[in-house]
Amino acid sequence: MAGNYKLWAVGERIHLGSAPMRHVGVAGVAKTSSSEIPYLVANELICAKLAQALMLPVPPGFLVSHNDEKWFVSLNFNLAGEDLPPILSSKVAREHPELTTGIIVFDIWIANRDRHRGNVAFDSETGRLQIFDHGSALFVGGNDGRENIEHTPGLGIPNHCLLQHLQEDTYVAKWVRRIQQLPEWLITETLQEVGRDAHLIEDSMATAGSEFLLNRRANLMTLIHDHRAKFTSMGHNLLTLANPNEPA
Repeated sequence: MAGNYKLWAVGERIHLGSAPMRHVGVAGVAKTSSSEIPYLVANELICAKLAQALMLPVPPGFLVSHNDEKWFVSLNFNLAGEDLPPILSSKVAREHPELTTGIIVFDIWIANRDRHRGNVAFDSETGRLQIFDHGSALFVGGNDGRENIEHTPGLGIPNHCLLQHLQEDTYVAKWVRRIQQLPEWLITETLQEVGRDAHLIEDSMATAGSEFLLNRRANLMTLIHDHRAKFTSMGHNLLTLANPNEPA
């Protein structure tokens, strides 16, 4: 969360108060919705807020308006300015099993269809992980944006780049518990804000999305346990901590 983000410009000093202050421009990466993905901005904003609440390594995100369109902007953590290489999934899972588990469990919760090696960033020098790009979660598929939350098969994370490389279940219960400890109001009001204030989704979709997230997190441990065969690197001792009959 305490990331280092790229400055675009450094401006004049602000002569107000005793602390030294300046106007600055901070670089970001922006995207907007399209006819093919009409709820992309809503998905990005909701998932960024939820991931930040869980202290997952996602860059801060916010809305801007451009040419009468709403864009989602995430702060640019790529200080070098070069194209980010795809991660080596096995290396990330081996060196960061706790965060890897958190990313997987979070993606299961939000039914993120598209976690690939290009939207996880890993700095081998600092060991820092970043995740981004949640446009294919929640309200994706179908014209009304409800296909994914109404018909999510299994874990809801097909071809997840980290799933088959996680070798231990040590942190599964921790991340399920952390998601379940989020206040219900934080989830419902995040969806309401995206609908009522940002006008990115209808009120009925905000309600449906809240119900999906609340119901899915209540059954998250059972869902993981029932599909434990998908965690192919764990062998016979798979998810001993993820027994749905044990308290999270």
